Amino acid sequence: MTAYPADKAKHARELAAAFNVVFVEMNIVPENASAKVGDIGGYVGAVKCGKIVDDTTYAVALHEIGHCVAACGGLPVERRDASSESATLRVKLIEERAAWEWAEYYACDWTPAMEQVKQWALSTYETGYAQTLQHDANRVAAEKRTQMKVNMDTASFAKRMGEGE
Repeated sequence: MTAYPADKAKHARELAAAFNVVFVEMNIVPENASAKVGDIGGYVGAVKCGKIVDDTTYAVALHEIGHCVAACGGLPVERRDASSESATLRVKLIEERAAWEWAEYYACDWTPAMEQVKQWALSTYETGYAQTLQHDANRVAAEKRTQMKVNMDTASFAKRMGEGE
């Protein structure tokens, strides 16, 4: 049986309280929802989301709670590998997947509309990650081509120098 939005809003607030997360519903669009992970006045995190009016806003709210409480939902910034943009995005993708899995697990039910918003949201991170990987691969290939040219120029110069003796 599908719960009504009022029941789902109540469920989201109860989950946040049960997991010790500050939960604030505001008049914002779902894309501006956010979670702050870490000790916040004794709470494990804080969530700011739009008012829960349908399945998709309910899913987004649970997802944001998931960032605060899922095992990999919100990794501390100092634990991230910032050695490359692709490494940072890989960690972000792990966090996003963990938060969505948490949301799906704890939801009253998981409707097709909720699955659609989850898949759309994940695809934005996956696309960004794939593009960054391609950009990194192109950069590495360009660096290798440059190094090969330098090596060939150096070998040619050395050969000419050897011929002059």
